[in-house]
Amino acid sequence: MIIWLSILTGLFAIFVTYRLIVLTQEGAMLWLVLDSGANLTEDGVQIKGWLHREWKGRFLIVTRNGGPAGRESYIVLPSSRRGAFVQDCDEWTATRLPVLPFPEFVSDALSCPGWGLPLHFTHYSPPTISSNSVEFVDERGRRLQIRWK
Repeated sequence: MIIWLSILTGLFAIFVTYRLIVLTQEGAMLWLVLDSGANLTEDGVQIKGWLHREWKGRFLIVTRNGGPAGRESYIVLPSSRRGAFVQDCDEWTATRLPVLPFPEFVSDALSCPGWGLPLHFTHYSPPTISSNSVEFVDERGRRLQIRWK
């Protein structure tokens, strides 16, 4: 019985690994990598938080931890049909895992990261994006700046 259970568990692990590889190659599985060297500031004051970057550089997820709003995440898309934009992730926040797999085919059910048109834009200013930084104004008028190497 233990041998059969071990074989079934091994076959299941092989199948899941295979599916992850195929979905990644097809672009249906997106991978976010934690950038441990990222520096977050709010109105010029350093704050706690972290940055996940999609491994092909298509988008960022910025998470600030603490402050009056508590923990919040934002998705930053450097380019889209409407140009660069920032979307507040509402109730969803990114955990501080070193790698976040995200299947694109379920993203429409979640408010963030969203892959359709965003529910609402950051209305205060468009994000300023360079090769190693992004800056935007959140919904409360606070300027967030994220720098990485």
